[in-house]
Amino acid sequence: MTRNVTAGAACLPSPAAPAQTRTRWKGPDPVKIIAPSWRPSRACLDAATARTAAAIAAGAAPAEIQRAAEIEEAVHTAYLQNPGADAELQREAEAGAAA
Repeated sequence: MTRNVTAGAACLPSPAAPAQTRTRWKGPDPVKIIAPSWRPSRACLDAATARTAAAIAAGAAPAEIQRAAEIEEAVHTAYLQNPGADAELQREAEAGAAA
């Protein structure tokens, strides 16, 4: 059984419009436009983590699991740009390890 692992992706920025086929994109790099301005919340990070876990638990196709994990990694990397995010995640990891 496969599930849509991108459901609830409201936290993710809208992708840039694809370039026309057979034409090289000549505009600015969409990643450089979106990345500096997009800072996901902790709720977005938790949602991305939950989507990856749900894909694994549902026995989704390996490609779907990989896509969910890649989205989670992108959200995690962007989340770490928030002030204090790294320290917050480190505290939670240490508290979880001590429990």
